[in-house]
Amino acid sequence: MIYLPIDDFSSYTCYYVYDKDTIRAYKTTPQNNSSSDYDDYYINSHYLKKSGVQTFGQFSTLPTCMNSTSLTNEVYYRNDMPSILLMFLIICIFAFYIPFNIVKRFFKKV
Repeated sequence: MIYLPIDDFSSYTCYYVYDKDTIRAYKTTPQNNSSSDYDDYYINSHYLKKSGVQTFGQFSTLPTCMNSTSLTNEVYYRNDMPSILLMFLIICIFAFYIPFNIVKRFFKKV
């Protein structure tokens, strides 16, 4: 399963693995002699999204669409979960542990 931050997978007609870090989602099915709007999702860059338009000429190679059943929007399939958990731990340390120790030392008996 591949995670994409999309609420409704039917809003795109074609999903294509553009390169090892990018999944391109076309809003209309690519055809020769036409243009298709797309959104690129960078799966190794915290799922950043970039929009654009791609024009296909008469001799262009059309992308092979992948099956949308291999895509999911379940958070458990994110590949950046370790970095999210690490940032959560660092925030918890600064928000709870350090202030707790300061207050504890302030009310410490002499």
